[in-house]
Amino acid sequence: GPPGLLETRIDRSIGLLTPVSLVTPITGTPVVVARVVVVAAVVVTTASPVRSMTVIIMTMVPVTTLLSGRLMPITTL
Repeated sequence: GPPGLLETRIDRSIGLLTPVSLVTPITGTPVVVARVVVVAAVVVTTASPVRSMTVIIMTMVPVTTLLSGRLMPITTL
């Protein structure tokens, strides 16, 4: 398919990550946020490994700051 569709899907995945992390409190269950990140990572990885990784890292920078770096080890996995 055209790359435009893939990019749109990636944007939607990233867009979901931000509100989910914000809605979920830091003292709440980080496992839920971690699972969402993993799903998005897998979907983006299917599109393109290099570009997807860069987008995930950039999007994870603010999210990691909110979770006190709890997503950092999850990103490595």
